[in-house]
This record gives sequence, C-alpha cells and structure tokens, in this order.
Amino acid sequence: MPYRTPTIDDFRHAKWLRRNLRLGEGFDRFVNEMAERVRVRAGRADRIDVVGNLRNALSVIVANLYKSHLNDENRYVIIDRSNDGYPTGPYNPLRINRRAIQDCLDYLSNDLPSYVEQRGGNFDSIAGIGYTTRFRSTIRLVSELEEYNIPEEIQHDIDPAGIIRNTLRDNPQSPLLSYLFRAEPLPSIRLKGEKPARGSALLLNYEPTDDTMRMEANLRTYNRFLFDHHWLDILISNEEFRDLSRLVDDEPDEFGDEDDRRWDLDILWRNTLYRVFNNGRFTDGGRFYGGWWQGVPSRLRRHLTINGYPTAELDYSNMQIVMLYADEGLELEGDAYEIEGIPHAYRKLIKRTVFKIVNADGQIRSAKKAELPVGWTWRQLMDAVREKHRPIAKYFGTGEGIRLQKRDADIAESVMLTMMDEGTLVLPIHDSFVIEDGRQDRLREVMVAAYRRRLGFDINVDANPTWLEQLPAQAIELDRLGVRDLTDWIAELEQRPQYENYRDRKAAFLQARGETWGHEHHFFY
Repeated sequence: MPYRTPTIDDFRHAKWLRRNLRLGEGFDRFVNEMAERVRVRAGRADRIDVVGNLRNALSVIVANLYKSHLNDENRYVIIDRSNDGYPTGPYNPLRINRRAIQDCLDYLSNDLPSYVEQRGGNFDSIAGIGYTTRFRSTIRLVSELEEYNIPEEIQHDIDPAGIIRNTLRDNPQSPLLSYLFRAEPLPSIRLKGEKPARGSALLLNYEPTDDTMRMEANLRTYNRFLFDHHWLDILISNEEFRDLSRLVDDEPDEFGDEDDRRWDLDILWRNTLYRVFNNGRFTDGGRFYGGWWQGVPSRLRRHLTINGYPTAELDYSNMQIVMLYADEGLELEGDAYEIEGIPHAYRKLIKRTVFKIVNADGQIRSAKKAELPVGWTWRQLMDAVREKHRPIAKYFGTGEGIRLQKRDADIAESVMLTMMDEGTLVLPIHDSFVIEDGRQDRLREVMVAAYRRRLGFDINVDANPTWLEQLPAQAIELDRLGVRDLTDWIAELEQRPQYENYRDRKAAFLQARGETWGHEHHFFY
C-alpha cells in the first residue's frame, strides 16, 4: 500500500486547492458512488445540476488530497469554504460552488472512519495571519482509491507483479500514472487586483484586447511546442527527488512568489506557462509562471534535463538595477551588489535588500540582526545601498519593480519566441533561461539583442554553474581529446542505482510517445 502515515503536523505545510485538477476517468465510478452518498447525507434534491455540482466538487477535492498525499503525506490541502471562494468565471472551469464543497467536506470529515484529517481555520494574532481550514487524506480515502486506480482498459498492460502500485509508492510522478488526474485549462493571461493588507490579491475577469490576445496566442504556441516536442525532468537521485517533492520554500524568491503559496514539484501537471499581471493593470507585472522547474532551488537547477540532455542556465546580470540606470541614460558600473566594507559573503543579503527596496511600495521589513555583517545595523546597510545607487535612488520604495517586471517579461517573451522559431526550447526563470547544454552561445546572442532592442543599451549575461561540475575532470579531458564523449559519461551516470526513478520516468515517457518520436526529437544519446 502506498499510504504513509504523516510524521509532521504543521498546518503551515500546506498548498491551496487547485480548482482545475480532478480525478482521471478511471475514477468516475468511485466519484459517482460517493457523490450519491454525499447527496443523500446532505438531503439535496436528485436534480441533474445538483448531482453534477457534487461530482465536480468531490472529484476536485479528492484529486487534490490524493495527489498531495502521493507527493508528501505531511502536506495539507487548504480549502476555502467562504461564500466568495468560488466565483464563476474562467478561473473556476468546473463551476464548483461553496455549497457543494461544504457538502463534500462534511461527508469526508464525518463519515466514520473519516476520509480526511482536518485542521480548523484560525487567526494568529501575533503574526497577524489568518489560516484557512486545511485537510489531508486518511488511510481510508487512500485505501478506497487504490481499489479503483487501475482502469479496466489498461489492466492488460500492467505487470502482474504490480508495477503500478510499486510506482505509486516509489515514483509517484512517473508518466505511467498520468491517467490518475486531469487538469482543465485555465487562462494563460491572468489579471490580479491590488494586493490587500492581508491575504492575496483576487483574480479579475477582463475584456480581451489586441495585446492580451497576442500574448495569449504566443503562449499557446510556446506551450504546444514544449508539450509536443519535449520531456523535462531533473537528473537527481531518488532520495534527492523525494526531498525536492517535499520542499517547503519559506523564503520567497527576490521578486516575490506569484501567488504567495508554497511550491511543490509536479513534473506531470505543472508544465505549461501563464503570465500574471498585477494591480488590475496590464502595465504591472506580466511575468511567466506555472513551470515546475521555476521552483527548483538554484543549487539543483543545473541537473535539469531537456529530452534527456543536460542543460545550462544563462542569467541577465543585475537586470532590474541595470534597467533603472538605463532609464536615467546611464550604464551600471561594477557589481550592483558589492558594497565597500562588506565582505563578499553578504552579497546575497545585499541583493535581496536591493530587490526589496526596488519592489516595495513604502517601508520594508528589516533583516534579522544575525543576518547582518558584523558591526552593521539595518539602517547603515540601507544607507549604504542608497549611496551606492544614488543615481536611481528616487525609484526606491516606490514600487517601481512591478513595472520593471512588465519590461523584463516582454524581453523574456522575445527570447523564448526567437529561440522557438529556431527549433530550440528555452525555459524562463524570470531573468534567466535554461537551455540544452551546448547551445548557450546562440542564447547569449539572442538575450543581448532582445535587451538592446528594448532599452538601447547592452547588458552582461552570466553563465550559472552547469552539470559539468558533477563529472570527474577525467571525463572532461577525455571529451576534449576526442577519446570519450561526455554523453557516454551521462549515460553511465543514469545507470547507477540511485537514479532508477529517473530512468523509469524517462522510459515511461518514451513508451508513451513511441520510439519514432524519440528518434525524431534526438532523445537518444
């Protein structure tokens, strides 16, 4: 049985309900039978619309609970039960409503033994944060799902030894299991209102314009190119992958998390991009989100693979700061995040501080004393940053960063489309791009040209550490001498026992696409 008893009871370790994720068709009988029990218990009428609402709500709730459990048995699913939690519109594609959600949760919580473990909503008066009610699967829910999770139409393809059940336990993100869930499409261009003092900004409906339709068409083409012609994965050990699936990202990136929710690894269902605009305006924000690779910590991104090949990452140097200098008709000299008198070890702190100052609209929260350089106060650090960047200090604390995001996102779009037109996939991570190793020179040219067209200045492009660092020096030297190609070393690396799950995911994907597809897309070394 893949059920694992939770070992951590932290209500903050949670993800919001994904309203577009539901169970696969193989669970239809399970959903229909349970939805009928929910209807009877709640005393609802036997009308088509009522039954349909209950089925959709139940399928979404159970899919989220089950998927969360497969990846991390400790993680809760946050489910809003408020009256305005499920507005009609494109962000609620299954038209689930609060009443159906409540009926399903009541049944799952109260039918004994219960299907879910619940943590009630509360308000932390000290932190000033409210927590919505959250749930996670019990052994009953997982066990009953296990009786339904193998559709009859694929029974003959399953190893009698139980390959599917073993995969559920050991490799729950294998393409073999893609039939377990379905994801309904959501808008690729999203507009959010202004962020309130507490909570998250609401997604807004809007009338399409020529510009939004153009951006949407570009994203549709890019996402289709990604899905039809590429398999994305990460070549790390089974244990590292499991830990990454359970990552709790308490430290948001320097630009701020798009939806202020914790990231989770989902290589099957988070593989398309969308753009998010802010403050009810298409001049603010506009960055690309949605790709699972965007949440991979920088120390592990060098292990990303595209169609089985290793990758490299190129990064615009000091991009937001450089753009502000360009607005003043100036070029940045030196490193934006080095300050005289502060050791290089504190560069990351300075970088984070600069981004906070640029992106904040008003006062920002100070760093902890233990994070500061010895002998420095927060006020001294802030003054030093302002002094170093005196030519652009007028932008600090104005929220200018959200408008800069529109420009850097448009530049990113230009880079992505140019490379796609040449048949090469690049994966955006705000102001950096991941590409198949060996194609960095062309990407660098495209990045510099796209920036120059937009701002009229050149910009430096940095290369982040690559997969080469994990190979022995002997491998690099033999490749240089033409004795043994580096791809032989990578193939050998994949065969090690600790990479078994990576090999299985790769083989399952190729099985689904076919050997002809593999040869056409140069999937084989």
